[in-house]
Amino acid sequence: MKKLIAALFAVALCCAMAWAQTPYGGARAELEEMIAEIDSECPMDMGASGSVESVKLENDRVVFYYALDRMLPVEVEALKHNPEVMKSMATAAIGPSNPDSKAFLDLLVRAGVSVRYVYYKEGIPQVSASCIVTSGELKALQNSNLSEREMAFRQLQEMVNVANLSFPVRLDECTVLRAMKLETMNVVYEYYVDEDQLPLSSIDRDVLKSVTFSSLDVSDEGIRMLLELCVACNKGLAYRYMGDASGQSIVVSATPAELAAKLDGAE
Repeated sequence: MKKLIAALFAVALCCAMAWAQTPYGGARAELEEMIAEIDSECPMDMGASGSVESVKLENDRVVFYYALDRMLPVEVEALKHNPEVMKSMATAAIGPSNPDSKAFLDLLVRAGVSVRYVYYKEGIPQVSASCIVTSGELKALQNSNLSEREMAFRQLQEMVNVANLSFPVRLDECTVLRAMKLETMNVVYEYYVDEDQLPLSSIDRDVLKSVTFSSLDVSDEGIRMLLELCVACNKGLAYRYMGDASGQSIVVSATPAELAAKLDGAE
């Protein structure tokens, strides 16, 4: 489940960074060459979240077509009913949070295009949700004076907003993932536990922390993006398990330094 949370956000930012690193030069022609190059590499596997199926220049609009993994607990209908979340997510992802994404944004503005993201479940392209970031919105984003840390925090906020579209979701017979929260010190996953089947008193906190954080797969684009944003915003990552009967809770967490070490260890 943890591998799925950053899915929609990751596609936007990862494609942007891959694009910006392609060595070309000069606005519209440069854009056309880049799109042809990126599209030739599709489908691009994005880990547990799905894949970028194609990238096209359609008139004056760059369009990303993204197939969500069938197991991803984000429903297309939920996205369609929350267009403001998709729009905020897209603008946050394109924003100039680092030199690569800034170069991508600058090229879009110079070419005078807009960007559209189309999401559908794998194998069902006829049912989709989409959002558009206009050329004017891209220009305004380019002129924003947010620092890298402020932009990272905005991206983290949107990641949480998108994740919550799919919650609550039952993970097994005794655990429900209720929400993802952005709190003062941590990004928090909040679970409810059926204590008739799993009393909180039977859970060893140290074992829980070890199992939880050792299972984080940093090779997955979504998870890696989440950890990088947590580190950039100086926030830890926490898991709060709440008993449905006792009202008690168990919290395990990793500090920003521990998350940074996890990322460094994967390189």
